[in-house]
Amino acid sequence: MERLELERWLNQHPDLVHTDPSILLNEYEKEARDHAYCDAWTHAERIAEKSLRGFESGFMGYPAGDRFVTREVCQKVARELKENEPVLDDQETELWLKELLLESLDPEARKIFLLWLRDLASSEEHTAWSTIVRYTHRSARSLIREEGMTDDCEWDLDHTYKIVAARVVRILIAKFHDHATRRLASHNRRMSMH
Repeated sequence: MERLELERWLNQHPDLVHTDPSILLNEYEKEARDHAYCDAWTHAERIAEKSLRGFESGFMGYPAGDRFVTREVCQKVARELKENEPVLDDQETELWLKELLLESLDPEARKIFLLWLRDLASSEEHTAWSTIVRYTHRSARSLIREEGMTDDCEWDLDHTYKIVAARVVRILIAKFHDHATRRLASHNRRMSMH
C-alpha cells in the first residue's frame, strides 16, 4: 500500500484513528527509514566482523602487496554482503515503535499501519543494502589512496596477506559503524526536537 492510499484510508476511518494521520505518517515514515538504514549498516558490520575473524584465524600467508589485497578483500566482503542481505523481522520493527502508536490507532488501523510500515522499512533496508554492497565493492580505490597503500611486497610479518586483509576489514568495519552512528545521531537529534 502506498502512503497516499494509507493516509486516505486513515482519514476515512476517524473512529479508528485518534490522532492526525499525516503527522503520524510523517513521524513513523522518517523513523522507519532511519531504523532500516542503521540496521542495514549494522548488519554489514556484523558480516565484516565474521570475515575478520576468518582472516585472523587463517594461515599466516605469503607476503602480499597492500593494493592487491585491498582490492581482493573489498570484492570478497562485497560478495559476502550481497549473499547475506538482511530480512526485516516484524518483531524488530515493533521494538522501536512508540507507545504513542499503540494508543493512537485501534487494532484494525494498527494492523494496516504496521503492514505499510514493514513494507516501507523493508524497501528502505533493501535500498540501503544495495548501496552498502556497491560502496564496499568500490571502496578499494579510496582505501588505497587514504591509507597510502603500495604494491610493494615486503618480506616481513606486517605485509602478509592475512595481516593486510585483517587491516582492510577493520577499516571497512569502522566505516560501516560510522555510517550507522551518523544516521542514528541525526535521528536522535530530530526526535529530541519533538
